[in-house]
This record gives sequence, structure tokens and C-alpha cells, in this order.
Amino acid sequence: MSSKDIKPAPEGAPYDKYAFAEERGEDVPWEEDNQKEHSLYTALASSFDGGWTLSPDQCTTLKRVLSMGWYSDVFGPPKTDEVYRGMVVSAAWLKTALKVPEDQDLPGHGHDGKRASFTFKPKFNGLWRGSSSWTSRLDVAQNFGNEQDLLDDADFAVVLTASVSANPDSLVSCAGGLYDMPDFDKWSFENEVIALGDVKVSYLQWHRRSSDRGLGEFGM
Repeated sequence: MSSKDIKPAPEGAPYDKYAFAEERGEDVPWEEDNQKEHSLYTALASSFDGGWTLSPDQCTTLKRVLSMGWYSDVFGPPKTDEVYRGMVVSAAWLKTALKVPEDQDLPGHGHDGKRASFTFKPKFNGLWRGSSSWTSRLDVAQNFGNEQDLLDDADFAVVLTASVSANPDSLVSCAGGLYDMPDFDKWSFENEVIALGDVKVSYLQWHRRSSDRGLGEFGM
């Protein structure tokens, strides 16, 4: 997309006319990034690198950006129908998600699109945060769950599935322009989707892990 095809945001938009103009060089007319852009760019870099995620305030601003269609060359929704998140979780977490009684055993692997309908709330290091990392590729999410180190209480690898249509103005596809930033392109293989705030989950698959990293199959 040439700079002539990029529509500037209106006066008063949170990131001025062009998002991250300083980082994009000749791709857009130059303007100095404002403080909100600097903070967001730093938060995105941290998030991609496995650090702190976006704040609730940053997510609220981005939701408005998506709903208004501003900066669509950088921030846009996924082009897939679903997005996925791979995790390692405890048996207690999985029982809660599947609405299984505490005294009932869990099968070693499986999938559930009936009971596993719940709202995922983002956390980082035990603290509530504003965003979470998802992906547009199921295999990436499955591999992420398989490759994580075994934790004391994380017995299961899980993949959450969320419908894009059920989460409007809440999902940012990094392939929509963020991966064009010079600091972010190295993460493009993850096909990441940033979820802003709570996410409505519609489907869950899981398998029990063992001391052999990633041993087990998802129940698809």
C-alpha cells in the first residue's frame, strides 16, 4: 500500500494522522509520534517479546480505533473466522473451564464445543491485564501449548478457540500492518492476533502432558 492509498485519521484521533509515522519512514508522510504512540509501541514490543502486555487504557483506545476504522493500514481485524490461544494449565483450571465437578476425573485428551463456552480474562504474572496473545493458525497454538516447560501444576496443554464475529472490535491482526514495523517483523511467523480485553471462547481442546515435553495429542 502506497502512502497515497493511506487515508489519514481525522483531527483528534489518538495517534494523530498516521500511526507510528516515525517508525515507518517513507511509507507515510512524516509526523512525530505522540506520547500515546510511544507508549503503545513500547508495550507492543514488550508483548511480542514475551513481556508485559497492553494496559486496559491502551486496549480501550485501540477498540475505538477499530470501531471507527482509523489507521486500518496498521490495525485491522483477522481475516480468518476463528483465532486460537495455546496455554498450559492446571487440572483445576480445565475443570472450571469445562464445568466438570471437582471430584470427577478428566479424560487425558478431548475437545468440547458445548460446555466450553466462557469468557477468557487476560492475566500476566498473576495480574489482570488488558490484552492477550492469540494466533490465526491452529497449529501455532497447538505447538505453543506443547513446547512450554512443564510447571508444577500445569498438567494439561490446551487450545482455546474464539470466533472473530463474536468478538467485534476486539481483535487486532498483526499481519494487518504491525509486522511491517522494523522492530516487529521478526515475529511474523507467529501470525499473532492481539485480543483487547475479555474474549468470548467457544471451543476448547486439550491433552495431558508428561515429563516428555509435549507428549500427547490434541483431541481434534
